[in-house]
Amino acid sequence: MLNTLAIKFKKIFASSAAFLLTPWASMLSIVLGLVMGIYYKDLVCFIVPYGNIYLALLNFCVIPILVTAIASSLAEIIISNSSSHDGGKRITRMALLLVALMVFCAIAGIVTASIAQPGARLSDETRILMANLVEKSSDNNIEMVFYAQGEDDNPNAFSFSRFLVDSAPSNLFKALASGNILQILIIAIILGIALGSLKKTQAESGIGILECFYHAFLMIIRWSMYVLPFGLFALVAEYSSKMGLAIFSIMGAFIFSFYIAGALLLIAGLVMMSRFTGLGIFKLLSALKDSIIMAAITRNSLATMPFALDALVDHFKYDETYARLQLSFGITIGRFCSIFYFSMIAIFTAQLYNASLSPGDFVIIVVFSILAGMASSGGIGIIGMTLVSVVLEPLALPWDVVLILLLAIDTITDPLKTVINLLFSCLYSAILNGKVKQEGEAVPEPSTTTVAVAE
Repeated sequence: MLNTLAIKFKKIFASSAAFLLTPWASMLSIVLGLVMGIYYKDLVCFIVPYGNIYLALLNFCVIPILVTAIASSLAEIIISNSSSHDGGKRITRMALLLVALMVFCAIAGIVTASIAQPGARLSDETRILMANLVEKSSDNNIEMVFYAQGEDDNPNAFSFSRFLVDSAPSNLFKALASGNILQILIIAIILGIALGSLKKTQAESGIGILECFYHAFLMIIRWSMYVLPFGLFALVAEYSSKMGLAIFSIMGAFIFSFYIAGALLLIAGLVMMSRFTGLGIFKLLSALKDSIIMAAITRNSLATMPFALDALVDHFKYDETYARLQLSFGITIGRFCSIFYFSMIAIFTAQLYNASLSPGDFVIIVVFSILAGMASSGGIGIIGMTLVSVVLEPLALPWDVVLILLLAIDTITDPLKTVINLLFSCLYSAILNGKVKQEGEAVPEPSTTTVAVAE
């Protein structure tokens, strides 16, 4: 009898836990949070601490994920480059093209948000409400600083000399304790380069340690997904009690702009892929249809890799060894649409708060969007949303309110983001490999060169 009850309880618990991970649970929590915040404002004060605790948990995982992901990725690229004589130039070409596509996506996000201006069409009343929210919530989050600002400093004024001074980490623990994002990123980059320059056995041991920490913090994030609906409920209730439905109405223009720009990116990617492969667009779609469907359904780029690799090898006749490496670099390091999304969010946030951006700020957006995209490598959507602080903090822009908005629309935007990331990863491979071998042409033998694949 007890065993039967235990089995039934385990089944009920498992089904309930599975439901908490679905988009339906998040959507339900958002609706309930809206109802609570608008109609039961007196009760909101009792659940506000739980929302702040959830934000603190997410913030706690940002820096470790950032450091371990960037350092291990750079080390793996350096090891891959130095592990073979004939593959060195090829790996270098892959790295250069990867950076070029990442920069292109960052600039595309800036241009999209600058033209569409999704955050510029707000009433003065809404802007005042958002400013008040930032002021009230600033004490509830761990503050990260980009510049060591004095009393007379303008946080938005870009100074190259100050940039160089502040980028030099004088103390590892001080940089970590203060949350100085710039210095932490410099430390991660130096660590990755140094680690990749060690002997292979030593470097692999170091990368293994970094990977363990990276996946450990990913596990914390995955655990947090089970309480995401409750955290969303508390956060949405808190902010909607102060802003009402305006907190979500302002995201309509952003979603519309993102989908229009995303569709244009997909078309541009297919056209470029058609040019480099020599295949028609419909043939490309036919070859990639399984991976595209998987990307839209699972919203997980890693889950699409086997299907995309089959398309590159079976339909495009590419060398499997390098096709696998190229897809790994594109999906886990390139994170093309995440970079596009981050840069678009940066401009959107600046428009929300009427912040003027200097030319130096645009450079910062490009660089930090790329680094934040790399840090979200292999992660789930909520990690990317949390890492928006990496892009906004250097610009002295508030990110806590924006994070709530992004979490609320993540289920709407994530499928398109995954499809774009997949397509640009395949485009990355197509540019490197060139035209598809036609029937009757000799297909090159797979390379026997050992290449480290970025997982």
